[in-house]
Amino acid sequence: MANFSQTTIEGDFEGMLELIENIRPSYALIANDLEILTKNFQFRELLELMGINV
Repeated sequence: MANFSQTTIEGDFEGMLELIENIRPSYALIANDLEILTKNFQFRELLELMGINV
């Protein structure tokens, strides 16, 4: 998850989607929700879910 938070902070859209795909086999429901937030550019919400205050 540390990699995902870093890519989110950097605004690395492609990197975020790649990391989401990496967890999809084990955590499909979470991956789906993360993908929706990412594709809607909800970076602040993603960071808040990870406990990072912006």
